[in-house]
Amino acid sequence: MDPFLTRLLELPFDAFAHLVARLLPALGYSDVRLAGRRDFKGRNGRDGAGGFDLLASRFGRTVLVQLKQFSPQRLLFQRSLDELRGVVLRAGAAESLLVTTGAFSLAVDREALRRASMLPISTLDGSELLTLLIENGIGIKPSGKIDEELLASLTQEASGNSPGDCTGKSNCTGKAEFVVTVGVQRVHPAKKVHPAKCAKRR
Repeated sequence: MDPFLTRLLELPFDAFAHLVARLLPALGYSDVRLAGRRDFKGRNGRDGAGGFDLLASRFGRTVLVQLKQFSPQRLLFQRSLDELRGVVLRAGAAESLLVTTGAFSLAVDREALRRASMLPISTLDGSELLTLLIENGIGIKPSGKIDEELLASLTQEASGNSPGDCTGKSNCTGKAEFVVTVGVQRVHPAKKVHPAKCAKRR
Protein backbone atom coordinates (compact mmCIF):
# COMPACT_ATOMS: atom_id res chain seq x y z
CA MET A 1 0.00 0.00 0.00
CA ASP A 2 1.17 3.54 -0.73
CA PRO A 3 2.79 5.01 2.43
CA PHE A 4 0.79 8.24 2.09
CA LEU A 5 -2.47 6.31 1.79
CA THR A 6 -1.48 4.27 4.84
CA ARG A 7 -1.09 7.49 6.81
CA LEU A 8 -4.48 8.76 5.62
CA LEU A 9 -6.11 5.59 6.91
CA GLU A 10 -4.36 5.99 10.27
CA LEU A 11 -5.83 9.46 10.82
CA PRO A 12 -8.83 9.96 13.10
CA PHE A 13 -11.85 10.52 10.87
CA ASP A 14 -12.22 14.19 11.76
CA ALA A 15 -8.52 14.78 10.99
CA PHE A 16 -9.03 13.10 7.61
CA ALA A 17 -12.06 15.34 7.02
CA HIS A 18 -10.02 18.45 7.81
CA LEU A 19 -7.35 17.33 5.33
CA VAL A 20 -9.91 16.86 2.54
CA ALA A 21 -11.48 20.21 3.44
CA ARG A 22 -8.11 21.85 2.77
CA LEU A 23 -8.09 20.35 -0.73
CA LEU A 24 -11.58 21.34 -1.87
CA PRO A 25 -10.90 25.07 -2.51
CA ALA A 26 -8.26 24.00 -5.04
CA LEU A 27 -11.01 22.05 -6.84
CA GLY A 28 -13.34 25.04 -7.13
CA TYR A 29 -15.33 24.67 -3.91
CA SER A 30 -15.76 27.49 -1.42
CA ASP A 31 -17.13 28.01 2.08
CA VAL A 32 -16.02 24.50 3.04
CA ARG A 33 -16.92 23.44 6.57
CA LEU A 34 -17.27 20.25 8.58
CA ALA A 35 -20.79 18.91 9.14
CA GLY A 36 -20.13 17.59 12.64
CA ARG A 37 -19.02 13.97 12.27
CA ARG A 38 -15.93 13.00 14.26
CA ASP A 39 -15.72 9.21 14.10
CA PHE A 40 -15.01 6.66 11.40
CA LYS A 41 -17.93 4.80 12.95
CA GLY A 42 -20.67 7.18 14.03
CA ARG A 43 -23.55 9.32 12.86
CA ASN A 44 -22.67 12.06 10.40
CA GLY A 45 -24.31 15.29 9.30
CA ARG A 46 -24.94 18.59 11.04
CA ASP A 47 -27.73 18.58 13.65
CA GLY A 48 -28.27 14.85 13.17
CA ALA A 49 -29.24 15.17 9.50
CA GLY A 50 -26.94 12.30 8.59
CA GLY A 51 -25.40 11.22 5.32
CA PHE A 52 -22.75 13.89 4.70
CA ASP A 53 -19.49 14.99 6.28
CA LEU A 54 -18.65 18.37 4.72
CA LEU A 55 -20.69 21.27 3.39
CA ALA A 56 -19.44 23.48 0.57
CA SER A 57 -20.55 25.82 -2.20
CA ARG A 58 -19.82 25.69 -5.92
CA PHE A 59 -21.05 28.25 -8.44
CA GLY A 60 -23.48 29.44 -5.76
CA ARG A 61 -24.95 25.95 -5.31
CA THR A 62 -24.91 24.01 -2.02
CA VAL A 63 -22.80 20.85 -2.19
CA LEU A 64 -22.87 17.96 0.28
CA VAL A 65 -19.62 16.02 0.59
CA GLN A 66 -19.54 12.43 1.80
CA LEU A 67 -16.22 10.87 2.84
CA LYS A 68 -15.34 7.18 2.86
CA GLN A 69 -12.11 6.42 4.72
CA PHE A 70 -11.87 2.91 3.25
CA SER A 71 -9.07 0.50 2.44
CA PRO A 72 -7.98 0.67 -1.22
CA GLN A 73 -9.51 -2.77 -1.90
CA ARG A 74 -12.97 -1.76 -0.73
CA LEU A 75 -15.35 -0.97 -3.58
CA LEU A 76 -18.31 1.38 -3.64
CA PHE A 77 -21.33 0.24 -5.64
CA GLN A 78 -24.29 2.02 -7.21
CA ARG A 79 -26.32 1.65 -4.02
CA SER A 80 -23.99 4.05 -2.19
CA LEU A 81 -24.47 6.67 -4.90
CA ASP A 82 -28.25 6.22 -4.88
CA GLU A 83 -28.31 6.66 -1.09
CA LEU A 84 -26.21 9.82 -1.38
CA ARG A 85 -28.60 11.25 -3.96
CA GLY A 86 -31.43 10.65 -1.48
CA VAL A 87 -29.49 12.54 1.20
CA VAL A 88 -29.01 15.48 -1.18
CA LEU A 89 -32.71 15.52 -1.98
CA ARG A 90 -33.74 15.48 1.68
CA ALA A 91 -31.25 18.23 2.57
CA GLY A 92 -32.38 20.45 -0.29
CA ALA A 93 -28.85 20.69 -1.72
CA ALA A 94 -28.03 20.98 -5.42
CA GLU A 95 -25.28 18.43 -5.87
CA SER A 96 -22.79 16.23 -4.05
CA LEU A 97 -19.24 14.95 -4.02
CA LEU A 98 -18.25 11.49 -2.83
CA VAL A 99 -14.60 11.08 -1.84
CA THR A 100 -13.20 7.65 -1.00
CA THR A 101 -9.75 6.28 -0.26
CA GLY A 102 -11.10 3.06 -1.76
CA ALA A 103 -12.41 2.54 -5.29
CA PHE A 104 -15.61 2.41 -7.30
CA SER A 105 -17.08 -0.68 -8.91
CA LEU A 106 -16.66 -0.78 -12.68
CA ALA A 107 -20.45 -1.00 -12.86
CA VAL A 108 -20.71 2.58 -11.56
CA ASP A 109 -20.92 5.06 -14.45
CA ARG A 110 -19.10 7.95 -12.77
CA GLU A 111 -19.23 10.22 -15.82
CA ALA A 112 -23.01 9.84 -16.11
CA LEU A 113 -23.37 10.69 -12.43
CA ARG A 114 -21.28 13.83 -12.89
CA ARG A 115 -23.24 14.96 -15.96
CA ALA A 116 -26.70 14.24 -14.54
CA SER A 117 -29.08 17.16 -15.04
CA MET A 118 -30.67 16.57 -11.63
CA LEU A 119 -28.61 16.20 -8.44
CA PRO A 120 -25.25 15.42 -10.10
CA ILE A 121 -22.65 13.50 -8.11
CA SER A 122 -18.93 14.08 -8.56
CA THR A 123 -16.56 11.35 -7.39
CA LEU A 124 -12.94 10.94 -6.31
CA ASP A 125 -11.39 7.53 -5.71
CA GLY A 126 -8.31 6.83 -3.63
CA SER A 127 -5.82 7.13 -6.48
CA GLU A 128 -7.29 10.44 -7.63
CA LEU A 129 -7.40 11.78 -4.08
CA LEU A 130 -3.73 10.99 -3.51
CA THR A 131 -2.75 12.63 -6.82
CA LEU A 132 -4.66 15.83 -6.01
CA LEU A 133 -3.25 16.05 -2.48
CA ILE A 134 0.27 15.64 -3.83
CA GLU A 135 -0.24 18.14 -6.67
CA ASN A 136 -1.54 20.74 -4.22
CA GLY A 137 1.06 20.06 -1.53
CA ILE A 138 -1.48 19.04 1.12
CA GLY A 139 -0.07 16.45 3.47
CA ILE A 140 3.01 16.19 1.27
CA LYS A 141 6.07 18.46 1.35
CA PRO A 142 7.75 19.81 -1.82
CA SER A 143 10.49 17.25 -1.21
CA GLY A 144 7.92 14.49 -1.68
CA LYS A 145 8.01 13.45 1.95
CA ILE A 146 4.85 13.09 4.00
CA ASP A 147 4.12 16.26 5.99
CA GLU A 148 4.14 14.57 9.38
CA GLU A 149 3.97 17.92 11.17
CA LEU A 150 0.63 18.74 9.55
CA LEU A 151 -0.80 15.25 10.09
CA ALA A 152 0.34 15.25 13.72
CA SER A 153 -1.29 18.66 14.26
CA LEU A 154 -4.58 17.49 12.74
CA THR A 155 -4.46 14.33 14.84
CA GLN A 156 -3.80 16.27 18.03
CA GLU A 157 -6.81 18.50 17.40
CA ALA A 158 -9.05 15.56 16.51
CA SER A 159 -11.23 13.61 18.91
CA GLY A 160 -12.66 10.90 16.66
CA ASN A 161 -11.64 7.34 15.91
CA SER A 162 -9.95 5.91 12.84
CA PRO A 163 -10.50 2.78 10.73
CA GLY A 164 -7.72 1.05 12.69
CA ASP A 165 -9.44 1.79 15.99
CA CYS A 166 -12.55 -0.02 14.78
CA THR A 167 -11.03 -3.08 13.11
CA GLY A 168 -12.79 -6.18 14.33
CA LYS A 169 -15.02 -4.23 16.70
CA SER A 170 -18.80 -3.90 16.53
CA ASN A 171 -18.56 -0.69 18.54
CA CYS A 172 -15.69 1.73 19.02
CA THR A 173 -15.39 5.19 20.49
CA GLY A 174 -13.23 8.23 19.91
CA LYS A 175 -10.65 9.62 22.28
CA ALA A 176 -13.13 11.85 24.10
CA GLU A 177 -15.47 8.99 24.99
CA PHE A 178 -12.57 6.83 26.15
CA VAL A 179 -11.39 9.45 28.63
CA VAL A 180 -14.88 9.81 30.07
CA THR A 181 -15.25 6.05 30.43
CA VAL A 182 -11.96 5.72 32.29
CA GLY A 183 -12.99 8.58 34.58
CA VAL A 184 -16.25 6.86 35.48
CA GLN A 185 -14.44 3.62 36.26
CA ARG A 186 -12.08 5.39 38.65
CA VAL A 187 -14.85 7.22 40.48
CA HIS A 188 -17.00 4.09 40.79
CA PRO A 189 -14.52 1.20 41.10
CA ALA A 190 -16.96 -1.13 42.88
CA LYS A 191 -18.49 -3.76 40.63
CA LYS A 192 -22.24 -4.21 40.98
CA VAL A 193 -23.47 -7.79 41.42
CA HIS A 194 -26.94 -8.88 40.38
CA PRO A 195 -29.08 -10.04 43.37
CA ALA A 196 -29.68 -13.39 41.69
CA LYS A 197 -25.94 -14.08 41.68
CA CYS A 198 -25.72 -13.23 45.39
CA ALA A 199 -28.50 -15.73 46.13
CA LYS A 200 -26.56 -18.52 44.43
CA ARG A 201 -23.50 -17.85 46.61
CA ARG A 202 -25.41 -18.35 49.87
